[in-house]
Amino acid sequence: MATTTSKNRLNVTELDFDQVRANLKTYMQNQTALADYDFDGSALSTLLDVLSYNTFYNAFNANVQANELYLDTAQVRNNVVSHAKSLGYVPRSRTAASAVLDVTVNGPSGSPSSLTMTRGTNFSSTIDGKKYNFVNLVAQTIQPDAGVYKFSNVTVSQGKLKTFTYTVDDSDARQKYEIPDANVDTASLVVKVKPNAASSADAVYSLVTNIVNVSGTSEVYFLQEGLDGKYEVYFGDNSFGKKLAAGNVITFEYLITDAAASNNATAFSLDGNIEGNTNVSISLVSKASGGATKEDIESIRFNAPLSYLSQNRVVTADDYQTVIKNQYANAETVSVWGGEENDPPEYGKVFVAIKPKTGTVLSAAEKQSVIDTILKPKNIVSITPEIIDPVYLYVSLTVFVKYDPNLTSLTSGELTSKVRQVISTYNDTNLKKFDGVFRHSQLLGEIDNADASILNSTVNVGIQKRLVPELGTAKKYTLDYNNGFFTNIGAAQSIISSTTFTLNGQLHQFQDTPITTFAVDAGASTGPYALYGTENANYAGSKGYFYPLYTTAAAANAADIVNGGLGNSHTHTFLEFTGITFYMPSTFANHGTTSYDSSLYTLFETSTSTTTRQLQIFRLSSTNQKIITVENAGSVDTVNGIITITSFNPEAITGSYITITATPNSNDIAPQRQQLIEIDMNNVTVTPQVDTVATGGAIAGVGYTTTPNYGGGGSSSY
Repeated sequence: MATTTSKNRLNVTELDFDQVRANLKTYMQNQTALADYDFDGSALSTLLDVLSYNTFYNAFNANVQANELYLDTAQVRNNVVSHAKSLGYVPRSRTAASAVLDVTVNGPSGSPSSLTMTRGTNFSSTIDGKKYNFVNLVAQTIQPDAGVYKFSNVTVSQGKLKTFTYTVDDSDARQKYEIPDANVDTASLVVKVKPNAASSADAVYSLVTNIVNVSGTSEVYFLQEGLDGKYEVYFGDNSFGKKLAAGNVITFEYLITDAAASNNATAFSLDGNIEGNTNVSISLVSKASGGATKEDIESIRFNAPLSYLSQNRVVTADDYQTVIKNQYANAETVSVWGGEENDPPEYGKVFVAIKPKTGTVLSAAEKQSVIDTILKPKNIVSITPEIIDPVYLYVSLTVFVKYDPNLTSLTSGELTSKVRQVISTYNDTNLKKFDGVFRHSQLLGEIDNADASILNSTVNVGIQKRLVPELGTAKKYTLDYNNGFFTNIGAAQSIISSTTFTLNGQLHQFQDTPITTFAVDAGASTGPYALYGTENANYAGSKGYFYPLYTTAAAANAADIVNGGLGNSHTHTFLEFTGITFYMPSTFANHGTTSYDSSLYTLFETSTSTTTRQLQIFRLSSTNQKIITVENAGSVDTVNGIITITSFNPEAITGSYITITATPNSNDIAPQRQQLIEIDMNNVTVTPQVDTVATGGAIAGVGYTTTPNYGGGGSSSY
């Protein structure tokens, strides 16, 4: 009985062409009948190539086919769409940009009792020399108000309205009716059906989003993406939705759009007329936004399973995120949390923060549209959705890189530009989204890998909020950084800085200082106290005990009367006790002694808070000395990262806003709720430094400089 040895077996595990050929060659060489053949220099070499190519092609096609069987590996759009269809998911079409306008008709002829702006009224706007058409999709009728004919909050969508008609032929039991334009915005689609061509009465059919309430007589239609990328409409079978009959006439009305090209349009004009009137005034309520291209493969791959899990309702936070991303094309990133998780808690609510693809926040009209058209039809009746604006936290960076000039041909300026580009890419890739965490070590690694010459890097981090105060009104402002502040610094150092603003005709800034608290008898203020310190006024430099001192003028004045005085006092301030004013009765002259009598006076002591600091306002003198003009401008909660500014009323600000920068307690910055983290590239400084050890300039390390991590804001990567 013959047996097959291992050397005569063909290795079928390799799919690479060269390896397949090698395996075939080895197999044939081991055959006795072919032992004397030259497999490289004869016709058998060509035969091996053919066999290998055939095997390789078959294996490749088998792999591709296997990949296309699954949603998470398919690469062909038709297959991805087909898999999504099985999950009940319809990929989003192009979305038209929409703007909100107030349109006033000036002096309409005959002073009519009403005016109607019909559906499809044309407007236009020009961007970069290209004209874009806008239309209103909903008719609106108004009556004059004090003789003024004003259409308020008119939503106009970019594109042109088209109409396409089909006549039903029931010879095909599975009829699907294609929307012939690939650039359709399916959200604008209106489907009408009339009994026959001669009929003037038609019924408007509704898109099925939930079959629970669909009966056999429901006038509804279904929508899907077809094999050629165009959308198809089909109708019911008298079980789910009314079945169409032969001769019925189907009319599609829809908008074809240029998608995102018209985003940010602000200047609009009327093309055409409103009931014959062309003299109109148009004011912008909300600029054009929301235009987006057709949903891509990766988005479908991500959203389809989540949509299936949500089952066309919004209950969990993931449900809200999924339905918004699917149905609202202008949503770049979404954050959702329950009212019970809010600070403070608001039960019975769900909060949704949306960062739009265009602009920084949604307009009031856009927010209401998302609530009314997307969320309310699907959410629990007892839960009220509320859309809030994203809150931006900006990161400033001071970057130092040590580099070896022998390892690069780049100049210092070119190296700076390369590092800045790396930071910008990190910013775009990892941040600017609600779950985007600023990871300090990750950024250091990116910087170190920016160029072979960079040996190590140090990055000092600041976190910033932008304040736009209401000029002319004294108001309280609360800035929540949602990240704690660094406090392990000297008493004279500040963890808060700001850009300038104008008070009393002069430029001022913010800083902070430790809050000094009384260690003994602080509330009674009865004193008298003795204090050992250096006086700050006329006696600067003198040391000794100062007494009797009181913490209030009233207490000092009362002591003055008791001791035969007129109830007068004068003030003392001390270098060691900044922010505290002491009062001494006028009848006493003990400005300084060398001794202290504990039986007469209580030794005064202070302590400083590490969790709460005092906010101050200062200006710079002509010699750049800080002059405190507002001793107590607010407070700094270092634990929770909250700055409170009380009764702030600047006359002007420098630029569009006041930037207030704090030193974070951690170099890793994490967003919370509606917070977005973004590196402010205008506040990024990069300083290349030649590594003198690497170049041999610092013998035994002498003269090698390092960068201090002031405020906990940096860390070396070596």
